[in-house]
Formats: sequence, C-alpha cells, structure tokens
Amino acid sequence: MSINKLLVITIIASLAVSVSAQADLSEKFIVSADSIKKHETYWINANWKYIPGDDQSFAEIGFNDSSYIGIDSRLQPEYGNPESWNGIAWFRLLVDVDSALAGKVLGLRVWQAGASEIYLNGNLIQSIGEVSGQSDNEIPGREIGIRVIVFDKAGKNLLSVRYSNHNLQYFQSAKIDAGFSLALGDYNVLNASSITNTRDNSINMIVFITAALSLAILHLFLFFFDRRNPDNLYYVLFLTAFALYILMNLQRYFPVDMYTIALFYRLSIFGLLTSLTLGTIAVYSIFKNVTKLFWLAGIVVVILSVLGFIIPGTAIFITSYVYIMIISSFAGHIIWRKRRNNLGGEWIVRSGFIFMSVAGIATMLQSFGIIGNILGMGSLYLYGVLGFIISMSFLLARDFVVTGRNLEIQLKNVEELSRKNLISELEAKELETKKRLLEADNSRKTIELEEARNLQLSMLPQNIPQTDNLEIAAFMSTATEVGGDYYDFSMAKDGSLNVAIGDATGHGTKAGIMVASVKSLFNALGSNMMIKDFFQRSTTILKEMNLGNLFMSMSLLRIKSYHAILSSAGMPPVFVYKEKENKVYEHILKGMPLGAFTGFEYDEIELDLAPGDIILMMSDGLMELFNEKMEMFGEQRIMDILLENSKKSPVEIIDMLNLAGNKWRGLKPQQDDITYVTLKIK
Repeated sequence: MSINKLLVITIIASLAVSVSAQADLSEKFIVSADSIKKHETYWINANWKYIPGDDQSFAEIGFNDSSYIGIDSRLQPEYGNPESWNGIAWFRLLVDVDSALAGKVLGLRVWQAGASEIYLNGNLIQSIGEVSGQSDNEIPGREIGIRVIVFDKAGKNLLSVRYSNHNLQYFQSAKIDAGFSLALGDYNVLNASSITNTRDNSINMIVFITAALSLAILHLFLFFFDRRNPDNLYYVLFLTAFALYILMNLQRYFPVDMYTIALFYRLSIFGLLTSLTLGTIAVYSIFKNVTKLFWLAGIVVVILSVLGFIIPGTAIFITSYVYIMIISSFAGHIIWRKRRNNLGGEWIVRSGFIFMSVAGIATMLQSFGIIGNILGMGSLYLYGVLGFIISMSFLLARDFVVTGRNLEIQLKNVEELSRKNLISELEAKELETKKRLLEADNSRKTIELEEARNLQLSMLPQNIPQTDNLEIAAFMSTATEVGGDYYDFSMAKDGSLNVAIGDATGHGTKAGIMVASVKSLFNALGSNMMIKDFFQRSTTILKEMNLGNLFMSMSLLRIKSYHAILSSAGMPPVFVYKEKENKVYEHILKGMPLGAFTGFEYDEIELDLAPGDIILMMSDGLMELFNEKMEMFGEQRIMDILLENSKKSPVEIIDMLNLAGNKWRGLKPQQDDITYVTLKIK
C-alpha cells in the first residue's frame, strides 16, 4: 500500500471519510491511439497465459498456449494465485495494436519484484535483472525509468515474459505484488511523468523529512530550555516518527531493492500508528495534561504493529484503520476545547487542522478524478499535513515566547515587590527608629508633663477658705497636655475674700512658669491693691521679666459680706444666679491678658448679693469643649445647668457640670484644662 493511500486514509479518517483505491483499467487489451491518449499509463495485468517451467519455445508465436489458464501477472492471492510456482515461469499475452501505433515508439513501464525478460513476437526486447531457475543465480531487477517498445506490425502481437521470483510468498505476505506489471503509453508522456514523479517525490522527501527533523531539533532545544513543559518533547517524538514514516513510504519511488521495500511495507503500520498516536499526544498535551489512557494506546500500537509485521493482511489493516479513525477523531475533538494553561492561540492549530482537512478532501477528490492537480501539486494532502505540523510548531514557539514574557513580567513584579519590600523594611526600620525616639520623647514629655502637673497642682490652695456667709467649692481637671489653669484665694485684713481664677497661655513648663509668677504676685499684692491696680502692676512686672509671648488671663473677685467687685483680664464670662429672680446673668468684662500691654484700663463691676445667690467663675475649658461631631459645648448649656441645679451645693453644681461635660465629649479626649470656682451666698 502506497504512502498516498495511507496518508489520505489517515487524514480523511479524522473527518470520518474513507477513500477508495483507484479501480483497475479496462481488461480489454486492445491498444489503440485513443486508449493511449485516454490513459496516461495503460496497465496490462490481467489474462496473461501462465506457463510453468522454463523453455525458450514458450516465447515463440507458434506455441500453442490455449490449454493454459489466464491469471493476473501481479501474483497476489486476491487476484488469483497460480496452481504451482517453482520460482520461474512464462507469461504470454496477445495484444491487438491499432494500425496508427504500428512502428511508433511507445513507452514501457515495468514494475516487478523478481527478474524478467520481455519478448515481443518471439524477440527479446528488454531484460531487467538476471532470470534464473536457481535461487542463488537470480538477480532481481528494479526499473524506475521508462523503456522503449515498438510494435512493428498492426493487429495481433505477442508479448511474452520470462519471469523468476524465488521469494514469492515473502512478497505476498508483505502485501506487495510478487509478480510484475507492464504499462504502455506515449513515451514522451510516460517519461515526463516518470521524471515528474521522481522529482516530486524527491522534493517531498527533502521537504517533509528536512522540515520535520529541523522542527524536531528546534523544539528539542526548546524542551531543553524548559524541561518542566513536556509539550515540546511530545512534539519532537511525533516529528521524528513522522519523518521515519515518510522515509519508509517514499522508498518505492527510488532505486532501492524490493526486499528493503517489502521490509518497509511491513513496518509501515508501525510507522503510521506510531506517528498518529504521538501526534495525538502532542495535540492533547497542548490542550490538556496527557492521561494514562495513552499507555493503553501505546499497547494497541505495539500489538497491531507486531501482527502487521508477522501476518500482514486485510484484517490487520482494517483494525488499524479503525484505531486510526478513533485516535484521529479524538485529536480532532480535543483541539476545539480551551487550553489548560490559558496561553491562548488555539486558533493557530485549529487553522492548521482545517487546512489539513481541506487538503485531504481535495486529495480524495483528485483520487476520484473529480478535480485535477491544484497549483501543479499532486501530493496536496502532504502539504496539508505539513501545514498542520507548522501550525503546531508556531503555537509551541508562541507558547515559549509568551511564557518567557510572562516570566519576564513576573520577574519584574518580583523585582518591584522586592524593591517595595526593601523600601518597606527601610521604612519600617525608620519608623521603628522614629517610634523609639518618639517613645523616648514621649517618656521625657510624660515626665515633664507629670512634673508640670505636679507643679500646677502644688500651686493650688491646699484648703478652701471658710466664711460665715459663703459656701465655696473649687475643681480642676487637667487635660492630656497640661495647660495653665489656676485658681487661688486670699483674705484681706479688712475681712474681704479675694478669689482668683486664671488661664496661662501655652502648655507644660512654660505655662507653669507664668502660673508661678502670677501666684507670687497675687500672694504679694492681691490683697493690698485695688483689682485694676493689681492687673496693671502685674502686667508691668511680667513685661519686665521678658517672658516673650507668655500671658495670663485672669478673673478676680473681691467679696465682703453681700457686696462684691469683679474684674477680668481676658477671661470667659462670670455667671451669677439671682435667687430672688431665679435667673442666671452672664457678666462679660473685656480686657487684655496680664503681661500683654501696660497702661490698659480694666473695667470693674459691683455685685449686690443675697442669700441663695451663686457666683460661677470658670476657665474656657468647658464652654469650648468639643464633642465627636465637632460641636462646642457653649455658654448657654452652662447657664441652663446652673439654673437647673441652683438649689444644690457648690460641690453638687460642679459635679453636674462635669457630668454634662463628660457626656458631651463622649470618646473624644479632653483638649484643655477645665477649672471651676463656685460660691454660694448663705
């Protein structure tokens, strides 16, 4: 069976189409100009008179062969075996020649497995090989060129062939014609056809084997570069098997002895099944991971190949083609699925498969004579197979490039990630250093703040003064960062009580310095001077101390019996509840903080008090307290709380103010000191 039939069946099997072998030509051996013109190659194989033995008289025209049977000269069992074969025999055939062909040079094509001598009308005209009745003396001859034959007369001409083949059964078991075949035709046409066939098959062998092996070497290198991906290895194995299969099947077109051709024919099933199976594995590996089912396919290939080599026959070929149809359909099905590695490019191998299928259909139509050669190529299906092979190579090469690009991108991502990690580590170390420095600084500040808080608290009076007509309570809540709130009391010689409440600018130690300075001034001068004079004198002294931008806001109340004088240097309003009117008054006295401007004229107000009246002096901590919505507590809420709790003691009033303040700020931290001094008239 030729490579044409094998490959056509292989390709069309994937489309579930069978290709039939070309039918024999007419069995009528009337050689006319029309028949020669109609048939490029006019084979004459049937109805040869078979004469066992070896006698030169068998070539004579007058020899009576009417008692001998007619057989097919190809000596294949399906065409009819001779009754006995002793290694040598004669074959005779009468050929009616058209008068238009008498004396004209015709071409003679000979195919044979043994050796032959060809006689025309009793005369030896061709000798191919060395015919002998002894096996040792026989020299088989193989002719691939075109010989010359001239029918010297019109009408009946006798062709006689002396033929020997001492290994008839060997060739028959290999399904190769063990006899001979003769073909007539126009010499120029046959010779041109022979040259064309030799050239085309030489080109096919060079193109397909070279292309397959070149691609195999290329993809073998690709596999070595990336051994984790077996796709290229499967493809290399497929290409190698395909190249060997092409090599075995194209030998029949070259001057190789028939025993080698018979051996290759016996191995052709193995080559075909192996290349198709490996091709299917290569396709499958591109789309999915190769499964263990292919081990079973390998076992089937081995069994069929061994049987095909030992006992080749129709049953083995049919079984092999069933396997071919199954494995080809499997490959044809898998290429329409999505690839496992999401690399894309499925359209490439699908296009190659479609091209191969179209080429296979075109070749089938050529074999039926429906269409002629396309672009002068009789082996179009081979180029279809080559197109499919190239599409697989292109896809695998693309995978290699895409994988490389993806790895490059991943490498860049890793480098970028490493760079970011390094930066993060450096930033983390820097943050850790800053954290430690901050912790050290916070620890230092905590100590300083604690010292400042202790200093601030130490400056507050240890005892609240007690008088006959006053009930007094004071409270201070320091903020996270110590402020400069301050309150103090002093008794004058005339029995009046001086009540001071203040708020120094700044925080911490600086505020503590200002509080200490003002406390000293208050203790030294507060009881001996008028309030306005005290404010002016304190400002002058503080300016002389060059404290920079440190100032002290202060409210000062001087109360004796039921009369009081109030002045303020930049402090919040003082709230006075009048029992008789059941009303809270807000007294706002504008003035510059102490230490700001010398010579400033401060205002004073006088208050007439009665039992039940309440005076509330405070810093700005509560009224400027913000809640989580950034809303300020304000003065009105303070006045409402004072009015609602006017019947309570000063301590209880302060408790209610603190309760309202804590509820107002919620989880928001206290940002400033809160200080109250509450006096209730008895």
